[in-house]
Amino acid sequence: MSKEWERRWPLVLDVKTLLRVGRVSRAPSTSALGLDENLAHQSYVPLTKQQYELAAEALRRAGAG
Repeated sequence: MSKEWERRWPLVLDVKTLLRVGRVSRAPSTSALGLDENLAHQSYVPLTKQQYELAAEALRRAGAG
């Protein structure tokens, strides 16, 4: 990594993808979780355990692998 990159983005997080949907058009809507508000400017949305389970199931139904 370059020093410029490290200065601008000092935190790096390795992640393991557990579920994914190949096309955004196949992804479930946030309304499946009861999140009907506008999420356009949200960096993240905290989920309850129940919302997480609903999201995981919706992704599985959407053909996630």
